[in-house]
Amino acid sequence: MKKMSNLIIVVASFLAVTGGFASAADFRTQVKKVGFDGLHIQMICRGRVPKIDDSGFAISKGTTANTIKTFKIDSVTNYQFVHLARCESDYVKWTEKALSNWPKWSKEFDVPYFPHVSIGWDNNARFGKADVPTQMANRPVKKVKKAEPAVPKPTLAEVRYGEHERHVLDFWKADSPSRSPLVFVIHGGGWKGGSKERVGRFVNVEQLLAAGISVVAINYRFVWHAPSAGIEPPVKAPLHDAARALQFVRSKASEWNIDKTRIGAAGGSAGACSSLWLAYHDDLADPKSSDPIARESTRLQCAAVIGAQTTLDPQQMKEWTPNSRYGGHAFGKAGFEEFLRDRNEILPWIAEYSPYALVTADDPPVCLLYSTAPALGQVQKDPTHTANFGAKLQG
Repeated sequence: MKKMSNLIIVVASFLAVTGGFASAADFRTQVKKVGFDGLHIQMICRGRVPKIDDSGFAISKGTTANTIKTFKIDSVTNYQFVHLARCESDYVKWTEKALSNWPKWSKEFDVPYFPHVSIGWDNNARFGKADVPTQMANRPVKKVKKAEPAVPKPTLAEVRYGEHERHVLDFWKADSPSRSPLVFVIHGGGWKGGSKERVGRFVNVEQLLAAGISVVAINYRFVWHAPSAGIEPPVKAPLHDAARALQFVRSKASEWNIDKTRIGAAGGSAGACSSLWLAYHDDLADPKSSDPIARESTRLQCAAVIGAQTTLDPQQMKEWTPNSRYGGHAFGKAGFEEFLRDRNEILPWIAEYSPYALVTADDPPVCLLYSTAPALGQVQKDPTHTANFGAKLQG
């Protein structure tokens, strides 16, 4: 017998005990007879999904669909993050790596896929160095980061701008006798995590209000929300959500005392890339729409962002920074190698969603902030937020 996943062995053993595939249906019947609504069999995978033939053998010609059909699976999930990504980094980076697989798996299965959100064994220092991976136990202690500015209570919180649960924003109204300018904040998190509550990482709300500038911070759908909504590529979901939120804010100009002609964006990392996309993309307003919000402009007066990715073209990334590894998830790619390999197939998407591909001379000014100086063509400690992105956009 060829190698099989532990999953197949466990399920096959269970079915053998209950009498095989034929009695699996009987088992469902018996479950109902004793008062339950029914039996739901969920396949839990450790990493990749086994692909088998009808005999139960894991072979190269097998398919995931056949695995589900053979074992009469109702839904699929994955095991803890500890089996989906290497755990030598902090929880945030570890989680991002694990979550990057969700869009791919959602497409792979013929039955519902339920993401598993537990991290796994908590191998951190409070349980003793013997349980900590060597690379974590011996890593240098990081300097304590400067505390984020205190964020005052919003004037309006959890204001809905759409139907999804993440279509919400917070608004801080400046005390101004005339229409106030507004800073539109898009949080970071790789389009896979984060929230508007992180607004203090990107702007100082108190200082802006004191200067007579109102503030909005938005939530938006993540890339892993896109497959279930039929959205392609995945990055379209967060980007178009940002555009819709901006249109919604403009529709509130009179009510909120906002000058809709003076709106600038701020954000970090993915939120910075989203800000640049809004700054450089042609106006998405539809003057003929029956929806008054859709008639509002999506253009910005300016943007000031932190650690922005200025391109979503893997070839450019590789040329600018040899150890680039970011961006594949924006287009449903599992990793950077696949992202680079399939570049030609997704060039239309890159042309539509990469800020570098959109920028023209008549676009608004932007301020790009990075923590280190650029070093084009050289390996970077943080290739995802390298100043090489800014240098090439400027050049």
